Amino acid sequence: MRKKTIGEVLRLARKSQGLSLREIEEKTDIQLPYLEALENNDFDALPSSYYTRSFLKKYAQAVDLDADIILDAYERGVMITYDEVEVYEDESEDQLRRSQRKSQKNYTPLYYFALISLSILLFVTYFIWSVNQSKPSSSSATSETTMTSSSLESKSSEETASSTQISQDIQVTGEGSNLAVAVSGVSESVNLTITAGENPSWISVSDTDLAGGITLSSTNPSVSTRIDTDTTTQIVLGNTEGITIKINDQTVDLSALTSLTGTIRLTITE
Repeated sequence: MRKKTIGEVLRLARKSQGLSLREIEEKTDIQLPYLEALENNDFDALPSSYYTRSFLKKYAQAVDLDADIILDAYERGVMITYDEVEVYEDESEDQLRRSQRKSQKNYTPLYYFALISLSILLFVTYFIWSVNQSKPSSSSATSETTMTSSSLESKSSEETASSTQISQDIQVTGEGSNLAVAVSGVSESVNLTITAGENPSWISVSDTDLAGGITLSSTNPSVSTRIDTDTTTQIVLGNTEGITIKINDQTVDLSALTSLTGTIRLTITE
């Protein structure tokens, strides 16, 4: 019997059950950086004490620990008396299987990209075919040819203007705590604006001036930053309730983001 920190207790309980942090993430819907912070006793890295208590309770339940004991130790700032569980290092088969699972690439974004490209190609083909079908025959009168040509030019001008107005396309995939947002048709950097709802929310945007994180509240409800074309950025949301995200004043559909916390992988392409 010896006393251990909260993080040591959580980590030993997880390892004794042969679980990885990724598997704990799937069971609890808690983002991997927060799980690592819990195991390292780095509670200041979490958005607030409310989230810390909530995450500790979920983690304890996921590894069959008494959540009340964990929360009591956190509130009083004390260590926990814990029966040390031996974790064998020779479980090579399970470790290899978990390692192979981690190394598998996720081809879902590539699949959706190919599907979108095919849809665009079919639309362009159909459009060209429709224009060719609408051309007048060589036996038509000269006046009819002139009128049809003027009509086609007018239609082409309207379509060009419409195409200019709708220059960017936003596709959203995924659900739960992870979304992928692909923005195409962008020739220069875009403006990303994040607005919080009634509840405070801690957010961070990688590779920007918001990479270190910021808390949005009623006194500071919105924040904006610029993101360059041909980049992939990760947005972490400590509280997804009421969050609104706009790209160049175009609202992103976040209805599939149903968990308390969330991660959005944002890709900007021309």
